[in-house]
Amino acid sequence: QMMWVSIVLPFLAALGCLIDSKPLRSILVIGTGVAVSLASLLLVQGQAFSLTPETLFGIPVDGLIAFLDFALLFVILGISYQLKNKLIATLTVLQIVPLAFLELFLHGGEAAGPSLYGDQLSMIMSLVISIIGSLICIYGLSYMDEHEHHLHLEKSRQGRFFFFMVLFLGAMNGLVFANNLLWLYFFWEVTTLCSFMLIKHDGTEVAVTNATRALWMNMLGGVAFVLALVVLRAKGMPLYLQELIATPGV
Repeated sequence: QMMWVSIVLPFLAALGCLIDSKPLRSILVIGTGVAVSLASLLLVQGQAFSLTPETLFGIPVDGLIAFLDFALLFVILGISYQLKNKLIATLTVLQIVPLAFLELFLHGGEAAGPSLYGDQLSMIMSLVISIIGSLICIYGLSYMDEHEHHLHLEKSRQGRFFFFMVLFLGAMNGLVFANNLLWLYFFWEVTTLCSFMLIKHDGTEVAVTNATRALWMNMLGGVAFVLALVVLRAKGMPLYLQELIATPGV
């Protein structure tokens, strides 16, 4: 249950932040921050655990992750065309093609393991992410009011800002607990998109330039990530972190 609070709750709360209601947004940001912080405190006091959720709201989780992976990549591909950046477009295609090959022809049949795994190190990492990240999100509530007042904005963009902030929080927790490398790759892509959108939030030339640089650098890492997954499966190795570590010769 604490895993759902740490990962799924921020994803759901992020969607709620898009609703044009400042009081609701404040409740969601503060409530989510408190909930994930308490969850991380409870987790760090417990023992190592493993978890393999089969469904989420009745949807097979592995299939949902695969769908969202491709959806994210096509969103980033669209962003590359908006930016007119051929490098980002190329790096995106270099992930879509091998990922499709992996899902269609190589995935399945390997030694399976838990999708999520928590040891003392990952639980400490989640503690840092949840508490520090939540404090940043909560501080952002007042900071963004002052920031937008300073910019004299006619229409607030805080809904979009806190959507990506809270989403980032859940994705980072997903990163540290993912044992399934395809899940790990998904959470990596979520943080990639969040980083880009947060850096470019103000839409200034400097912000867009810096965000674009961050995006292609993260996408370069994504290409290396997905190609490594293809190589692992081509060699008959598992796509599960703990099982991969235990594989002789790795």
